[in-house]
Amino acid sequence: YRVTEIKNGRYFLLTQTGDEVLDYQEAVEKLSGHKMMIEEGGDHAFVNIENYFDEVKAFILS
Repeated sequence: YRVTEIKNGRYFLLTQTGDEVLDYQEAVEKLSGHKMMIEEGGDHAFVNIENYFDEVKAFILS
């Protein structure tokens, strides 16, 4: 699936550079200007995502 256009909205990209399914660099490019958390290593399952629960909650509630 390829997204050709990102409509206005609030987005928070959580990605890891070791994702073996999605190219994190494409997501970074497509979501330029939005909140991002880019972590070195990891994989598609987002290793240690629990470390970001507070940030995700704060984003949702803002």
